[in-house]
Amino acid sequence: MWPARLARRALRVRADGARLPTAPAGGCGRCCAGAAAAAAGEAAAAGRRAFSTVGALRVTAAHDAVTVALESGGESFSATVECGPAASGRGAAEAEAAAATLSSVLEGMEVAEQGALDEELEEMRGAELAEVDRNVSAGLVAATSMAACLAGAAARQLPLYHHIAEVAARPTEQFVLPIPFMAVLSGGPRAANALPIQDILACPNVAITFAEGHELASELLAVLGNTLEEIDGIPPAPTAVGSWAPHDVDTDAAMRLAYEAIQDAGLEDRLTLGLNVAPSSGLFTGDDGYDLYDLNYKDPEAPDETRAESLCYLFQKLSER
Repeated sequence: MWPARLARRALRVRADGARLPTAPAGGCGRCCAGAAAAAAGEAAAAGRRAFSTVGALRVTAAHDAVTVALESGGESFSATVECGPAASGRGAAEAEAAAATLSSVLEGMEVAEQGALDEELEEMRGAELAEVDRNVSAGLVAATSMAACLAGAAARQLPLYHHIAEVAARPTEQFVLPIPFMAVLSGGPRAANALPIQDILACPNVAITFAEGHELASELLAVLGNTLEEIDGIPPAPTAVGSWAPHDVDTDAAMRLAYEAIQDAGLEDRLTLGLNVAPSSGLFTGDDGYDLYDLNYKDPEAPDETRAESLCYLFQKLSER
């Protein structure tokens, strides 16, 4: 979700972009640390720009999102993450209180050390932020990591994608964009319909380029828009992510609608469908000790609750059709 998941260790990078020595597996970390410190001292002595550190953190929680603004090197870097309705009201007060905790642990750390920052954030989520609403806590961790990543790229004077590639220890000789999975039909918190899952995705698995994948998914989106207009008699309303929100359909019917649109567009061999269930965004009605999900949570008068195992089986069978 955030850059920490990509990197198992922090990369140490000199101010001019060259990597500093790191301890090999089973090697002497003390010697390598000494070499790294010496190289850093040489860079500083040469007048090269030192990495910026984490400064003050500001947290804003409103509606269904939390925003973290991180100061570093005289600049401010911010990131916003959706984290559910808990971010409003009581969640806002929790988020503001958590900002002081975040600052106390992260302030002074090098923004270029993404792995080390994210390890601290993960530990905080399990300890210092344990009393914060879990949706807000997850949003705070993700948004803080993303803001730090922006600051780290700026400190190293690298494009964001280059910085993330090095954090993830990926090759940087050539950069390749991933093939896009696009939301075409949505429910869950994105739409005021009965669909419990968040998104049905167009997956252009055979696309060779990002542009081709985007074109294929966009073609399906257009066909679905025309189909929904024919069914409802009015143009469908787009969601905040650009997908359509079908009326009066359950998950099975929405999947059939999307698959028939793929057939109508003649894209059976070029597109498949995926699901972004997002079970914690409304479906989850249990607590930390009892996993319970309501497939009809948008209608409190007619709950349809099930356990996690049954929910997984349901979507597995749906994906096999």
